[in-house]
Amino acid sequence: LYDLAKADLEAMKKSKGKTVAHIPGNEWTVFAFTQEKLNPDIVAKYTKEFNSIPAELDGVKGQLMKADEKGGIQLSGISERRLAVLMREFESPEEGRMVISCGGDWYWVMIVNGKVELNCLPGNLNNKYFCNAFEIPVRKGKNQMVVLLGSGTGGRQWYFEKPRSVSSKELAKNRRDMNKAVLRNPRKITGYKTGKSRVEGASGEYMRNTLGVRSDIDLRSDGECYGMKGSPLGKMVTWFHYSSSSYGGMKSKGGKEAFAKVFRVFLDEKNYPVDFHCIAGQDRTGAVAFILNGLLGVEEDQLYLDWEATGFWNPNSNFNHKRLFDKLVAVFNELPGKNMTEKCENYVKSCGFNDKDIAKFRSIMLE
Repeated sequence: LYDLAKADLEAMKKSKGKTVAHIPGNEWTVFAFTQEKLNPDIVAKYTKEFNSIPAELDGVKGQLMKADEKGGIQLSGISERRLAVLMREFESPEEGRMVISCGGDWYWVMIVNGKVELNCLPGNLNNKYFCNAFEIPVRKGKNQMVVLLGSGTGGRQWYFEKPRSVSSKELAKNRRDMNKAVLRNPRKITGYKTGKSRVEGASGEYMRNTLGVRSDIDLRSDGECYGMKGSPLGKMVTWFHYSSSSYGGMKSKGGKEAFAKVFRVFLDEKNYPVDFHCIAGQDRTGAVAFILNGLLGVEEDQLYLDWEATGFWNPNSNFNHKRLFDKLVAVFNELPGKNMTEKCENYVKSCGFNDKDIAKFRSIMLE
């Protein structure tokens, strides 16, 4: 894929025919995998043309899904990079270039007629999973489009809509930026490298000696923790590595299983003080904090303000209520309860706990 990006930058300079009409309709056959992860080997496996869209793919049955009014297809939340394969066929009246507008959360590759045409395997363009405009080559007659989508922390979401009027300059820039992201981040495509510790020296000493941290709950994915065997704070701190979900993903089976593991750490007094985190401290960490604070009786307005305060550093327009936080709140609004505290109680019970467990957590945390 690294070589493909280099070649594509050169190919962009050559014209490939006239612009043809956008694809009508927005229905996809979706194969949602629960264990398979999107990686270069998976891309190579599906870089081919199918005779037709199959009813079943590697043991997973296809489901016909129509995009919503915003062009989005939402799949259940699941841990990072889990694969979904989306397929569709369409007719083009002639050979040429078709302008499309698409994007996903978070990692994706588009294969058109058996060839990789759009490669966002390092992560979606400009940190946005709403749509960006691109040109793809099409042939006269039937064409086949396959999207390999790897879930981000917000779940698996794919957007495909009729593009607005866009200049050739913008199309070229989007394609160039996408390829440059691949060229800048070859390790994200070809493998992982263990990162350097950020808690050496005075910061680590402060956490160990002043704050007295005994437990480090790490909500990041396996890839984000590549090569780690324990907490970077040292052997005196117990490392609990539980890859977590966030937002709407908290109601999924995987989301509940991960939260149950986290909550058990908080039920054991010898684990305190506890530090819990992901990579940014806003999404996965924010979802866990929302539930814990909700159990402790923090009022709903304050739970909202806490999440908003977390996001002050983030200039990304995608980090907002509508796209993210509202999906977390919706998980709890579906549950019985007169207020958010009761709704959080019922969520925790749905993860396998009881009133006695909740009372114990409160006895540890509240004066």
